[in-house]
Amino acid sequence: MNAKSPNQTKPLKKLLLIALIALIVGNALMYVNQRSEWLYDGQPYPKAKEWLIGANFMMVYGNFLTKLPFVDEKSLIVQPVLALQDYFIKRWKENLPDDDAEKYADWYVFRLMMYIMNTSGSTVLYGNNKYSFEETIEFNEKAWETIENMVKFEAKDKMFQKIRLAAFNNLSIIFTNNFTAYWIKNPLYSKPKSKNYRSDESQVNIPKMLKDVKQHERLIKLREYIKYMNALYSSKYPEIYDKARKAKTAEYFENERIHAIASQILYWQIRTNRHANIDGFCQTDKNEYLKDYIETRKWFLANEDDLKAKGVSIKSTVIKSVDDKIKEVCEDVKF
Repeated sequence: MNAKSPNQTKPLKKLLLIALIALIVGNALMYVNQRSEWLYDGQPYPKAKEWLIGANFMMVYGNFLTKLPFVDEKSLIVQPVLALQDYFIKRWKENLPDDDAEKYADWYVFRLMMYIMNTSGSTVLYGNNKYSFEETIEFNEKAWETIENMVKFEAKDKMFQKIRLAAFNNLSIIFTNNFTAYWIKNPLYSKPKSKNYRSDESQVNIPKMLKDVKQHERLIKLREYIKYMNALYSSKYPEIYDKARKAKTAEYFENERIHAIASQILYWQIRTNRHANIDGFCQTDKNEYLKDYIETRKWFLANEDDLKAKGVSIKSTVIKSVDDKIKEVCEDVKF
């Protein structure tokens, strides 16, 4: 009695047929567009790009799935897409030379920007309690590895010349926004009490931080890398550089990453008494970190109202405890 008549099933079949045709046509058009974008005349790695196109297809499908409610890159429904995407990425990288930056941009392009950042909505990866501090540390290690390779190697592909700079800039922001995760008490289980946890000594293992030369040397290197990449792209790729500098958030993030580096290095040098052996520590014409700190601090305070209107607080950026430490040893410094 409940069986559907042939006339009732026709609209459903028709709808499914239309959906199938739309899917085929859509994928065909995307494939043609991808080939046009990547397999241009003079493409240095055409064989590799055939595999990159497949990875891009999987990225589109994965991105679609993560737009569904309660779905992110950790969800089971996304895992088959990621597995197939990883296969295409592997074959893409196998067809690239070891001395090209493109070969080392995969985590940034296919994981961080498309999934981790896309579904967390913040450069502070612990901010919405989605990721543990232990996971954030893993991300930072991948970020640092990619940063060093973006600095070390050139990119021959014209699209990856743009991606190289974007990867370096965005990953340096990720690293400076999350590096304190290395010193969180009980990182495997801890969840931040607030986004201002960097200045909260109840969560930060200060003795561990002060002994950690490795991470502070990375920050010192990163400052040099930023100077190098800015100089390289402004002279060799001025169109790419100028476009990146004109982005709406470029000025904010440039000041944020420089301020984060300067404030942490100064705080560490003072707390470990290293500052006593640095000639001209309290002179901005001799101490570049102090100069960076004061200039970026001024920028944040001058733009505080505008940032607040956009929902951005500077309380976790301009940290009073760092100000106080600097004033303890540099009494004549005026902020």
